[in-house]
Amino acid sequence: MTVDLRLGDCLEVMASMPENSVDSIVCDPPYELGFMGKAWDRNGVAFQIKTWQAALRVAKPGAILMAFGGTRTWHRLACALEDAGWEIRDTLMYLYGVGFPKSRTLARRLTRAKARSGKWWGWPAIIAGAVAIRKGTVLSNRQWLIRHLSPPPPRPLPLSGTAGEAH
Repeated sequence: MTVDLRLGDCLEVMASMPENSVDSIVCDPPYELGFMGKAWDRNGVAFQIKTWQAALRVAKPGAILMAFGGTRTWHRLACALEDAGWEIRDTLMYLYGVGFPKSRTLARRLTRAKARSGKWWGWPAIIAGAVAIRKGTVLSNRQWLIRHLSPPPPRPLPLSGTAGEAH
């Protein structure tokens, strides 16, 4: 088995490669989130159809492509792949609950607001993501999921006749 790794701008490198020469492509393009204000994560290459058309040109018939995308932008990556001619067959997701915060915590902001004003603005329940605040109680993500997304307990089946009757 031979592995050929090339360093450079992906569009320039793929342009120098012959058609139908790659068995599989595994890549982790920029997620286009503007990570910590860095310019390299805002260059648009992941959402450009020409990027994925170039990859399709060098891929052999039946080749697979595995491209990693950000949690908030993977749908744009998938659209660009489809528009370029790739067929989306399966989607793998790696879900995790750690890392950099993605946005402000609504529970924390509302708790501070309640401390200042003493009320919840008349809202009976505020649900944001997997955090719920109800009657002043803050539930953890797991507690909220168990309480609100668990299937209801099974109900007894109704009997079609009364006890002792022949059916």
